[in-house]
Amino acid sequence: MNRKIIIYYLILIVLFFISIYQIVVFQFTKLGIWAFLSEIWAILTLILFVWSKKDFTGKSWFTIKKKEKIYSFEENNSFNEEDYISALPELNIKEKQAYISLTKLCCSAEIQGKIIPFLEKLKDFSSDKEDYMSTLNYVTEFLDIHNIFFIMPLDLNQDVETLEWRITTSLQNNFQDSVELPSISNYQKKTVSFDNVFEDYDTPLLQAGYQMGFIDTESDEYIIVIHKVSDKEKIEKLIDIIGYNYFDTQTDRRLLKPRYPFIIKYKFNSIKFIFSLVILILCPAFTFVVYTGFLKEGLSFIVIFIAIINFLFYYLSIYFIYDTLRLYIGNRSKTNA
Repeated sequence: MNRKIIIYYLILIVLFFISIYQIVVFQFTKLGIWAFLSEIWAILTLILFVWSKKDFTGKSWFTIKKKEKIYSFEENNSFNEEDYISALPELNIKEKQAYISLTKLCCSAEIQGKIIPFLEKLKDFSSDKEDYMSTLNYVTEFLDIHNIFFIMPLDLNQDVETLEWRITTSLQNNFQDSVELPSISNYQKKTVSFDNVFEDYDTPLLQAGYQMGFIDTESDEYIIVIHKVSDKEKIEKLIDIIGYNYFDTQTDRRLLKPRYPFIIKYKFNSIKFIFSLVILILCPAFTFVVYTGFLKEGLSFIVIFIAIINFLFYYLSIYFIYDTLRLYIGNRSKTNA
C-alpha cells in the first residue's frame, strides 16, 4: 500500500470519528444555516471524501467489470502502449518537420539517424491528458530512454553537476567539441535554479560559439537545447512552430527563475476542483466550530485538533484551486496554439 493510500485512510478514519462525535452531541433545535453547517461539517466532509476515493487513491470502492476491452498498462505495457499510441492522430506535417529540422541543427549525423525515423512516425499527443500530456513530453522521454542529449529536461531542484554533465555530453556527442566549464566545486550546495547558475555555464559556451536555448513550457522544469549561436534565429522559429516560446540567458533573465517554486503536478480534475471549492466555502463554518468549541471547552484537544484540520483544509483548498486552474488554462492555451 503506497503512502498516498495510507494518508487517505488515516484522514478518513479521523473524519469518521469526528462525525460520530458530532452525531452524538448534535442538538435537535432550530438552527440557522451557518450553525447547522458548523454542527455537521465533518459529516459533509466525510461524504465528499468517501465519494472522491478514486481521485485520491486511483481505486474505486467497488470494481465494476466491463465487457469492452480496456487498456491495462500494468498487464502488458509494451503491447498496450503501442496500441494506444498507434490510435492517436498523426502530428501535423509542419510540427513534425520542425522537430526534424531542430534535430539537424543540434545533432550529429549519427544521432540524426537514430532520431529522425522516430520523428517521422510521431503522433499528436495534445489530446492525451493522462500519460504524456504533450508531444514534447513524449519526445523527451524517448530521448532520455535512448541516452540522446538533445532536448533535455531539468527539474528546478536538479543539482548543477547534472547540468554540467548534460552540457558536456551534448557537446561531445552532437558537435564533437568540448568547452571548459566552471568548476563544479563552486556549486556543491546549489541547484540549477539558483541565481546566475545558467548564466555562469552559458558564458564559456557563448565564447566558443555555442549556447543554451530554453523551451518555455510554463512548468516546474527547464528544457534546454545546446545549439550554435549562429543558429539562434532558426532554432527560435522552429520552437515556435512546435508550440512553445524560446528564450536564453540574454533575452529575459526573469524566465530563468522558477515561477512556481512549490508546484505539485496536479492534473485538472473536476471532482477534485469541486471538492476543494466546497471545502473552501465551508471553511467559515469550520472556523465557527473552533470558536464555539473554544468558548465552551477552552483549549481542549478536540478544539485544537479541529483548528489544525480547519487551517490545513483552508490552505490546501485555496492552493489546489489556484494550481488546478493555472495548469488547466495553461494546457488549454497550448492545445489551442
